[in-house]
Amino acid sequence: MTKRKMQILFNIFALIVGLLTIVSMPYLLPIGLGAVLTSGILGPGKGKVGGAVMSKWKAINYIRGYAVPSNPQTVDQTAHRVKFKAIVVLAQKLMSLCIPQNWDPFYNTMSGFNAFVKDNFSLLDGTNKLTSSIITSKGTLEPVILSSCVYTTGTGSMSLVWVGDIFGNGLSTDTLFFVVFDKSDNEIIFQGNLPTVDRSDEAATVIGKTGRTASNLVACLTAYRGTGEDYMQSNNSNVVGS
Repeated sequence: MTKRKMQILFNIFALIVGLLTIVSMPYLLPIGLGAVLTSGILGPGKGKVGGAVMSKWKAINYIRGYAVPSNPQTVDQTAHRVKFKAIVVLAQKLMSLCIPQNWDPFYNTMSGFNAFVKDNFSLLDGTNKLTSSIITSKGTLEPVILSSCVYTTGTGSMSLVWVGDIFGNGLSTDTLFFVVFDKSDNEIIFQGNLPTVDRSDEAATVIGKTGRTASNLVACLTAYRGTGEDYMQSNNSNVVGS
């Protein structure tokens, strides 16, 4: 018997054994049965046939038992999904201004939205709320350090004060971008820039929402300048409201 005929017979034998095993022992399906098909009279296969699945892995044709897809619902997996959903919902709220400006310009292999989710996912607390460590921007420009955010519940106004001193590559004319959120419910209170306010002003007032609790508010400040390839920004500076 020639070598080629032996190979063909072996492939047929492997196929028959695999199919018989699947039919006679269905409890093996979740594990899967694999048989390598180096050539075979059936040629390369792909897809599901009865209880068998044919496919290719690193140029190797193989056949295995079909495994019913599972949807794990363990406590940890369910908690992970709830946590992930919470950060995605928050990111969606920042899509109107913050993420397009502070994140999109700096990522080529992923969207700014996905980058925000990735960097802030681990910062959620035990109740899936963001803390004062939220990351609203990352960059190489000298940051502006927020010193206070005084909130007036009746009017929704927030008086922000920062330090305008320059020690690095900052300029007094750097524009500022603000984000204020309520860490009790992940609600965005304000996001945007004030075109007439720059680093040198050291104070500004933004209007948010009334009826909030000052200690739940977190204000974030980013300095930026330039456009297009010349655009640069700072890491955000955060402060809890008072």
